[in-house]
Amino acid sequence: LLFFPKMALKALGEGLFQLTYFLRVSRESAQFLAEVVPKASVLFGVLLLPVLIYNSLQRDTVKLFWGGHFEVGNFYSIFAASSLILAISSFKRGKKIDTYLLLFLSALFMGVVLYSTKRSSLLALILVIFMIVFVLYRNGILSGKLLTAIGLSTLALTALGYLYLSKYDPRFQALNKIITGEIPPTLQNLDRIGSSRVRLMLDGLKVIERDIKEKRVANLLIGHGIRSGLILPHWHTPRGLQRYESIFIISEFIEKGLVGLIGEILILIIAVRRFLAVRIRRIEDISSLTLYIPLLHHLGGSIFTFFWDAVLPVYLLLFKAGEVYFSENERSKRNPHLSG
Repeated sequence: LLFFPKMALKALGEGLFQLTYFLRVSRESAQFLAEVVPKASVLFGVLLLPVLIYNSLQRDTVKLFWGGHFEVGNFYSIFAASSLILAISSFKRGKKIDTYLLLFLSALFMGVVLYSTKRSSLLALILVIFMIVFVLYRNGILSGKLLTAIGLSTLALTALGYLYLSKYDPRFQALNKIITGEIPPTLQNLDRIGSSRVRLMLDGLKVIERDIKEKRVANLLIGHGIRSGLILPHWHTPRGLQRYESIFIISEFIEKGLVGLIGEILILIIAVRRFLAVRIRRIEDISSLTLYIPLLHHLGGSIFTFFWDAVLPVYLLLFKAGEVYFSENERSKRNPHLSG
């Protein structure tokens, strides 16, 4: 409102919609979402595959009904993690066919994430999978052998993904050439690897440096406003770019200042801590972990993008439902069949 009034309505919209987290979620609503969201995540992943295949083959573009690479990578990461959770839940129920099918779908959805070539989505997915495995092991759902198997499988898929991207993605090809010494680590080559993020980071650092030198205390505290790259100077990148998109600490600091950046870091820390502290009391609780996944994946991916996303209010509301569901379950006794 103060420094970029032309974006006032958009800023208010993005800010107000994040307050969905504070909406009251009843125990019944949380229970309903805990039953529906896991199944819906897998179902949407399957139903959207023909759309993705059609767009890829007929239109030569990676997209669903909307968006592009970014949306494909993010949504299919959520679908992949949800399928993995449901596979483990089916395994604990003794449903072998369901377990194999869901594991296949999880691997298939991971393949779609690789196909989208969105590195932020892939990195966030790997982090989320390891958090899921940690929570399940900590609660005695996974044995040491299963923990090792899932961990090694994830690392193997990561390695295969790296090989795939090294063959088809120019950014990974440039990275390999720098590692092997074929090309020097110049600013231009590093920028190719980072999709222009290196130059954007340098511009962002200069903006912060200028604010400090000119003692712009208000800007340092509350930022320049969202999309402020449209009005702030650019030294290494074209004018008109909306954000200094690099590491979110820089881009978010410029837009929201120290106060906003601290708030976002606290959200990330609190969300991760609450997920890792979940107590699973019943077999039904395993699939309910899916409620936490969208926000956790988004936060992991935002490290190299930016905090806001059009679907973030939904992710926040689902996370709140997860908190309500598991807080209610704290009153119940542990199921002895889940031990080990």
